Amino acid sequence: MQYLLMCCMDEKAWDALPASRREALMQQYGEWIEDLRTRGQYLAGAKLQPIASATTVRSKNGKPAVIDGPFAETKEQHGGYHLLECRDLDEALACAGRIPTVTVGAASGSLPTAAPCEVDRFHSPNRQMTARTATIAASRRAVTRG
Repeated sequence: MQYLLMCCMDEKAWDALPASRREALMQQYGEWIEDLRTRGQYLAGAKLQPIASATTVRSKNGKPAVIDGPFAETKEQHGGYHLLECRDLDEALACAGRIPTVTVGAASGSLPTAAPCEVDRFHSPNRQMTARTATIAASRRAVTRG
């Protein structure tokens, strides 16, 4: 079964860590991902841009409205995600517990996916950015027309 691990952390807490600690954590992240790839569990993932670059589409008077910022006011922000293939929830939680940033206060939620999905087509970071950019541009055009 596929599980989506959503990684959340307070950006200010991350920024407050010494650069050497952040670099060490990212090195550990690379090792964690490589281990999961070797096991055939790592399907996809990405680090997200800072929350200041977020854009949200909401419905306003029945029409899409594009706003800057996150979808909810929280202390923690989504920092990234990982799509894994795991036997069950226990295995997904064990993988989540090994995420390096958990040791410095990050949280990771494990959500089972509803159905298998195609990940290879969207695995390229360039394609992901292109899809995101196209979606935002289309939403802004719809709002402008509406």
